[in-house]
Amino acid sequence: MSHARNIFTTATPGYPQGPAAAKPAANPRTRANRIFGGARANRSGDRFESVVMLSLNVRGVRLLELEALPKSGARFHGRRQAHALPMPCDFIGTVIGRGTAIYFDAKSCGADEYGIALNNAAILKTHQAQFLRTQRAAGAVAGLLVESKRLEEYLWLDATHLGPMRAYTAWHDARWLHLGSTSSVIEFSRLIAAYFPATPRPVGEVTHESATKQETTAAPS
Repeated sequence: MSHARNIFTTATPGYPQGPAAAKPAANPRTRANRIFGGARANRSGDRFESVVMLSLNVRGVRLLELEALPKSGARFHGRRQAHALPMPCDFIGTVIGRGTAIYFDAKSCGADEYGIALNNAAILKTHQAQFLRTQRAAGAVAGLLVESKRLEEYLWLDATHLGPMRAYTAWHDARWLHLGSTSSVIEFSRLIAAYFPATPRPVGEVTHESATKQETTAAPS
């Protein structure tokens, strides 16, 4: 009775040499680093998300109405089959009193980092950068919010700087907008002031205050 020849027992380059050439066991330390490194990143992201939401109410004034998006979504085809959908960014909302939409992604960078590699798809995905640029071009407030632990500051980068040729951007780059120290809440008031600078009122424009003053002056004694 003939037996089939085991082609993997020959000395063919690139193939395992028989049963003894088993796949090397995974390095437990590497696996642990991957697991706990991801856990640390998730904890850092959750903490930063909490800081963002806590920064919405400062001294009784609410400047933004924000909603944190889930990390991923799903689209169902039929009854059981579902396909994962990537989220376009981390936060969406509205600038209160302006009626303008706001979209941004939030990143936390360690104390040993001198900037952020915007060209790294693991940090800012291509579809996220494209979405933020599209919304900014449509008139929304859109960009990247970063917590720099090295500077101990919150920083903002407008979405117009997230183009296809985006690259490593150092913290000293003049395009960053500083939103306060990490020892406190995020100063979103600076962000609003940058996008909606105060403009002088036209001569003769009637405001609620001026109308009230005129009514008080004209009222009979």
